[in-house]
Amino acid sequence: MNLNLFIFLSSLILCAITQAVEVPKVYSLEHFASSDAVTLARQLYADGKGKPADFKRAYEAFKTAAANGDPVAQYYAGHMHLYACGTELDFAKAWHYFELSAAQGIDRAYGRMAHMLHRGLGRAKDFDRGIEY
Repeated sequence: MNLNLFIFLSSLILCAITQAVEVPKVYSLEHFASSDAVTLARQLYADGKGKPADFKRAYEAFKTAAANGDPVAQYYAGHMHLYACGTELDFAKAWHYFELSAAQGIDRAYGRMAHMLHRGLGRAKDFDRGIEY
């Protein structure tokens, strides 16, 4: 086979493969408009609106919004389970919420999942899989 023909055919195959793979769209948290529940929960979580932060109430608000499909709330619910803020430390629930959030394109959720894989938090350490995120 002629070298030029080989290169041409190889590039056609590579082009077909790359076009067949669907790359998910990933956005930062700031890209998403927040629901009232998420806005309230962020305020409670961050500074308590001038009062001491109330992590338990913030978690409940995130959990409710997460159940309604809010990707930002899903990320924060996972974050709170990962670091035991306002709820119990639960790596399985953290992973679950991060998966839901990542499926809707939240970039930080992918980062947390990679972190969990690299550290072996609730999952076997898997550097290769972590790099995929």
